[in-house]
Order: sequence, then structure tokens, then C-alpha cells
Amino acid sequence: MLTRTTKKAAGYPITLLIVFFFSISPLLAQSSSFPANHWVYEFLNRLQAKHKLQHFLPGTKPYTRLQIARALAPVMKSATMQTGLNEVELAQLKYLKFEFREELSCLGVDTEDQKDRRLTYLRNKTLLRKILPDFVLQNGRNHFSLNNRNLSLNGDFILFYKTDRRQSSYLTDRTVMRERRGIFLWGNWGANVQYYFDFRDGTERGGRYPAVNKNWSFERMGFVSAQNGKVSFDETNTGLFLGRSFYQVMIGKEKNRWGPGRFGALALSDWATSYDQIKLYLHWEKIQFTAVTGFLRSYPPLIGLQYDTGNYTRQVQAHKYLAAHRLEFAPFPTLIFGLHETLIYGERNLEPAYLNPINFYWSAEHYLGDQDNSALGADFTWFPGWNLKLYGELFLDDLQTGKLGTDWYGNKWALLTGFSMIDVAGLANLDLHFEWSKVRPYVYTHRFSVNVYKHFTSPLGYRAGPNTETFSLELDYRRSKNLLFRAGLDDYRHGANPPGGNVGGDLEQPHRIFDATSQKALAGELEKRQTVWFSISYELFRNTYFKTAYYYHKDHHFLNNTGNRTNGSGSELIVSFSVNK
Repeated sequence: MLTRTTKKAAGYPITLLIVFFFSISPLLAQSSSFPANHWVYEFLNRLQAKHKLQHFLPGTKPYTRLQIARALAPVMKSATMQTGLNEVELAQLKYLKFEFREELSCLGVDTEDQKDRRLTYLRNKTLLRKILPDFVLQNGRNHFSLNNRNLSLNGDFILFYKTDRRQSSYLTDRTVMRERRGIFLWGNWGANVQYYFDFRDGTERGGRYPAVNKNWSFERMGFVSAQNGKVSFDETNTGLFLGRSFYQVMIGKEKNRWGPGRFGALALSDWATSYDQIKLYLHWEKIQFTAVTGFLRSYPPLIGLQYDTGNYTRQVQAHKYLAAHRLEFAPFPTLIFGLHETLIYGERNLEPAYLNPINFYWSAEHYLGDQDNSALGADFTWFPGWNLKLYGELFLDDLQTGKLGTDWYGNKWALLTGFSMIDVAGLANLDLHFEWSKVRPYVYTHRFSVNVYKHFTSPLGYRAGPNTETFSLELDYRRSKNLLFRAGLDDYRHGANPPGGNVGGDLEQPHRIFDATSQKALAGELEKRQTVWFSISYELFRNTYFKTAYYYHKDHHFLNNTGNRTNGSGSELIVSFSVNK
């Protein structure tokens, strides 16, 4: 039963949205999120390492369309700033003028007649011109588009097919096949609102699934339906964006990734599936502030209320929330700092103290009785010159200063650092990336299950979880705008909990009163995996890719089919085709 208090608390976010909606003006300020898997993110990283971008803050993702356009506009308008860019980078820059032409034209960039030549040829120079409706491929970019006085809509279909052949010396060989279909829409509603809608429906076959389960969950997914050797799933990401020149409010469902890491992030990563949220952006020239109220799900579900209707048993799941805010600022053009705070809480209504975007959550948690899971963090990104990027991130889940330097279990911290070298040894478009991370035992865990730092089955922070150490080395070569080669080496180490024991190696297992108070990193059942890999990706049309990748790994002390630990090796051959994945 909803009480008066419950209804009042539930109404706070709605009231805030109404206030923001009626206070906005018809300026070019609102802008929807841009998919974080697009190569423009890496391109911006290259330009910043070459000191081509002005006042760009890269550590809060996803970027918005307008944020990307504002970063690129000065480069596009200045021949001097384009000096030093190679042919491939200039081709990428020209393409992005076409991709973000609406935003760039409002920023004074000439985008007249920017169209995809291949799509334009298909539309106007083949038999398709006689059978396609006018709105199909009309704008030379999207699969279809509609524009009238009050609404603009751009749409693309989504297709994805992947075959993953997995062979192992200690596990059963298998071929996992995944497919997805969907649609992606974005545009403007009047002068004040921008939106996007991304729906994907898919299936997977060949993995290890329950025989029958309508509400099962597995890594990086929400609830799925398992039956007859396959799983069926769907995911929707969406957002409504309202704002003025210095702020923007989003209500929707998407992922967040905070920090400078290339291969992972400690505070908020995009490893888990998306979640509903209300997000506030405040932006000035060298400062950006972001605050998120997120609505998470526990798995296995935590039941907050259960009753019998006479025909069925009704189970009401306990609420779980994320409160997070991040300040990113650039005291110098080449040096950027980020400060962030995150907190997981639940089994009650939204907490006003955590809805306040400028509150100090660590102090608020103390005021509320230390029932929640708060964490602090900081990061830096430095572009010293020589086409180099250096970065690092610190995450403090818990800490006692008097026991720093010891193995006390309550020193729950994680560290990540790395670098990127652009145009290695003067070779155009050859990039080297390195990253190392260490996550202490018990990081992300909590004594109350609702506060565990995860969404469904996946960590909200670093994907490897607690009691791990990793490093990644990657070499990229972009032969042209459309053709990309990658190769890499990964090393993973994890101290897993032994049978009946607890060394802080399991996200779901907190420290208990009878566990050892001193805990060394990587203690327990030490799992080690070394992986070498390479991949080739070719963009056939706009956002239409053919990719193939091969992975070979050597494993130490991993679980085999019988549940015993053994050494072995394995490989994966992946072939995929995607349209707007």
C-alpha cells in the first residue's frame, strides 16, 4: 500500500522536472547523448593529445551531440588548427561535419551539402529511387527522417549478428550465436526538447543457461527469458533532454562512464546494463558538474514485501538507488581533474539528502545512521605534449587513515593508471595504449545486500571486481577512416574465495565478524589469465561494420566442468556484422 509519505517522496523528481521544463528557453542548449561505442570518442582523444581541442572535458561519458560539436567546431573553422592532421584524420573530421551538421551549423560551421556519398548513390542512382518513399534516405545520412514545424525525427534500423566459437582444453567447446534487431530514433520536439530512443530485441544460443526461467539474469544484461537452449532479451535506452545554455536535465535510461580509463573505470563504468535515471548537467567553459539519481535492480531479487492474493503470491522487490555526482575542471588547458562521489542505498523511498545534487553524501550517510554504501574518488588526465596522454584514478570505498600501509581489510581502495601514445614513432595513425589497475579485497562489497555495488549481476565499477590486478596493452592502426586493425595483450589476476573461506574476492560476500581482519591482496585461490588477441574492423557504410577477432588465452587455476581447479588454455574466434550496434 502506498502511504502519503511514499507518494510525497516519489513526487520530488517529477516536481523538479516540471520546474525545469517551464523555465527553459528556445536556445540551442539541450542535446541528446551520443552512443559511447562510436569512434568519435577515440578521435577526440587523438585531437586532445595533439593539443587541437580547447577547454574539452573528456572524463564524463556519454558525451552529448552538442558537447562533441562544440569541441570540433573550432578545429573545423580554422585551417591553422588542422595543420598537422594527417589524411585519415582530415577524412574523419569531414565525416563528423556531416554526422553533427545540425549542431555545427548552429555554431557557425558551414555544413551545406554534407551527405554520405554511398547512401546518396543508393537513394538517387539505383532502382531504389523508384520504390522508396520520400522519407527514406532523404537526408543522405539516416535510414529515414521526418521534419515538420514542431518535430524532427531521424531514424536508423539496428541489426547485429555475432558468432563466437570458443575452444578450451578444460571446458566444453561451444559456439555462441547472438543476434539483435531494433531501431534508433533521435530528434527535436519543438525548440525546447531533444530526445533519443534506442530499442533492441535479441536472442543468444549456445551458452550455459537454465533449462527454463522467465526471469533470469546474466552478465551485462537485465532480466532474460531462458528456454530450449536459448535466451531472449530486450533493452531500451532513452532520454528526454531539457535545458538552457549552462544546464541540462535528462530523464531516461542509459549507462554512465566516469573517469579517464580506456579499458575500465573504477567509480562508474558502462559494464552493467543501462538503468533509469534523472541526470543534471551544469557546464561552464572549464568546469562541468554532473549529478545522477539512478534506479537500480538487485539480483537475485530482494523481496521487500510479500502477500497472498488468494490465487497468487505477490512479491514486491526492494528499491535500490544510485546517488552520484562528479565535478570535472581544467585549471590548465592540458591538465584536467575529476572529483566524484557515489552512494548505493535502498529498501526505502528516495532519500531527500541524496536527491540534493550538491550535498556531501559521505556526511549525509553518517547523519542517516551509516546504513548505506558511499565512496569517494578522484582522477586526472594530463596531455603534456609529444602526442601523449597520461591519466590515473583513485577510488576509496572505505579507509582508516591510522591503518594506511597495512593489510587491514577495511582499507578498501582501488587504483587505475595508464597512458596513450598517438602516432607512435612518428607513424601516422599508429597508437599505443597501456593501463594497469588494482582493486583491493572487499572493494564494492557491503554488509547489507541491497547496497552491493552492482546492477543486476554486473559491477557498477571496475568489471573485474574485488581482489584483482590487471594490465592491458593495445596497439591500434587505422589504415583509413573505414579500416581499423587492433592487437593486444591482457593479464588478469584474481584472488578468489576458497571453499568455505572469504578473502574479499567475491562482490556478493562482505567481510564477516569471524573473517580475518588482515587481508593481503590477491590472497586465496589465485586465478591467472594471459590473453593475446587481434581484430579487424571495416565500416562498409555509415555505422555498418564487419568485424572479426581472435583471442588466445592461457589460464592458471580456473574451474573446469567438474568444479575442480586446473590449468589450461583456450581460444575464441568472433565474426560479427552490425548496423548501428
